Amino acid sequence: ERRKTMSETADKKGVALAPPHREPEDLEVPKKEKQVGYAVVGLGVLAVEEIIAALQFTERSKLVALVSDHPEKAKSIAGKYGVKSDRIYNYKNFDSIKDADDVDVVYIVLPNTMHCEFTLRSFAAGKHVLCEKPMATNVEECQKMIASGIQHNKKLMIAYRLRYEPFTKKAIEIMRSGQLGKVRIFDAIHSQTTEAPNIRLSKALDGGPVGDVGIYCLNAARYLTGEEPTEVSAFGVYPEGDERFKEVHGHTTFQLRFPSGALAMCADGFDSARSDRLRATCEK
Repeated sequence: ERRKTMSETADKKGVALAPPHREPEDLEVPKKEKQVGYAVVGLGVLAVEEIIAALQFTERSKLVALVSDHPEKAKSIAGKYGVKSDRIYNYKNFDSIKDADDVDVVYIVLPNTMHCEFTLRSFAAGKHVLCEKPMATNVEECQKMIASGIQHNKKLMIAYRLRYEPFTKKAIEIMRSGQLGKVRIFDAIHSQTTEAPNIRLSKALDGGPVGDVGIYCLNAARYLTGEEPTEVSAFGVYPEGDERFKEVHGHTTFQLRFPSGALAMCADGFDSARSDRLRATCEK
């Protein structure tokens, strides 16, 4: 009766069941997909509480190495997540990571001023690079990073997640379809309260709200219009009496003009209540 039921089920699903003596001997067994090994460089809040924690739930990625100038912190995290002791590096001996065959990608989660240096060193070590945003502190550094990736035949990706999120992808799809016509006015704001001490408040480390949260407004304007701005203007404020903003702006606004005539009005801040929204006003 059991065989009959299995046979009927197989027939309904279109599956051919072979008796044991007729099963092919050379049947290929599905292989487990190789996991990509990551070395995380920099063990700040973002790396520890979000990136490393999230890697534990991925199927195709795994944490295999840590890079930090805080040895005790690195050892503690390594013990918690099963990273081998010989896969703990510091900023000085980082280049020896070239000998770690299980490290495929270096994930750079360092202050902005260190992005270029560690990208170049990672490529020289034969590793692909995933680098936190912003990419670097200026155009020259970005060009060096790109050129080095090409030279060493390695991939460089900036960890800007929104382009891969369903709502963003759907918004881009709608705009590209033309069903709403062209974008005429775009406005966006991304602000938060940032308390000291924090590297985001350091001019020497290329801090400030534009490269940290304003970048979301800028990129949204670009990918929803599908264009690059031709004109830019901006204002920035150092709030009086607030010790946090002696070196970087508390909040800024910037305006963009695009070839199609679309205009964007964007704002960001480290001294405001949290706000993260955007709106595209189109022809239809």
